[in-house]
Amino acid sequence: MNESLFAQITVPEVLLSNLNALLIRFGGGLLIFVVGLLLAKIARSLVHRVVRTLRISQLIESTPLQLGLESSELGPKIESVLATIAYVIVLLLVVHAAATQMKLEAIVYIATQFLNYIPKILSSLLILIFGLLLAGIVETLVKSAIRNLSSVNARLIAKSMSYFVVTIAILSALSELGIATFFINVLFVGITLAGCLAVGLALGLGGKDVVSQWLMDWYHRNRVTKTSKKKDAE
Repeated sequence: MNESLFAQITVPEVLLSNLNALLIRFGGGLLIFVVGLLLAKIARSLVHRVVRTLRISQLIESTPLQLGLESSELGPKIESVLATIAYVIVLLLVVHAAATQMKLEAIVYIATQFLNYIPKILSSLLILIFGLLLAGIVETLVKSAIRNLSSVNARLIAKSMSYFVVTIAILSALSELGIATFFINVLFVGITLAGCLAVGLALGLGGKDVVSQWLMDWYHRNRVTKTSKKKDAE
């Protein structure tokens, strides 16, 4: 009689104890999530201000993706992209911490996989940004080097070189992410060979006379310029 009465009293106490522990875990996890969500929004705003202060979008304004970064139809500006990436990273950390507190192993595993993939995303993003900056520099250098040609031809050649650099940067970023690595390697080799073959055929066959005329014009213009400078010096 006493044992059954003791059991009736003990079982509710065990249930209440388990329920209390469960509420504490979920309450702590919910608190972590709410505070972390606020921190993620603060991080997004801070990164947006820092990137805007550094004027990164203006550094790549001469690249082929300028219109894509400024057009609302093709995508947000680079400031918004970087701010969103920072927000997502902080949010993943918050979800991981909250799920750990709640002992939700499935969510912890998924968040861990995403967090392990973040370094590759950041490195590929750096490669892409560096490629865009390099594309703008290459375009400017090519225009300066062949400024003696007509403006249309100089712009065409400079744009072609810039697009080539951007293509290499995109392929390198995708390769860093591990997306279709074999296909990207084959595509890179194919693009390189196709470009070399196109230049060789253009110089050796159809564009021989045109290239010869360009070189002659460039040579005569440089010679006239040097002669005039020499006379002025004398």
